[in-house]
Amino acid sequence: MSKAFALIQEGLQIFADNDPNLERNIKIARAVNNAHSSYTELYKEKVSPPVPRPAAQRQIKKRKTLTYAEKLEVVKKINGGKSKRAVALTYGINVSTIREIEEARRVAGRGFDETTYRLS
Repeated sequence: MSKAFALIQEGLQIFADNDPNLERNIKIARAVNNAHSSYTELYKEKVSPPVPRPAAQRQIKKRKTLTYAEKLEVVKKINGGKSKRAVALTYGINVSTIREIEEARRVAGRGFDETTYRLS
């Protein structure tokens, strides 16, 4: 395609060199360039690599699973006064995971009512 574009430009230059009417020459050059503009776009897409979309640039973070012992340490650190954010950064997890661990601890800490078979 690049050879074809070069030949078109070469042909337009021959017309420009031999045509004393500058207005006509510009009008023809513009018409020819407009006529093959879709091929020019196609050529640019082939030559230049596609721009990656932002989602394609992001790396997917692998899910981290804490052991039971680590979850107990998380609860102890939070009860000891450390912020949820600091604990989350220490373990490489999200703050929402810390909240889930806390909630599970609260639920597990409640008594079990055997008459209703539910947590009280």
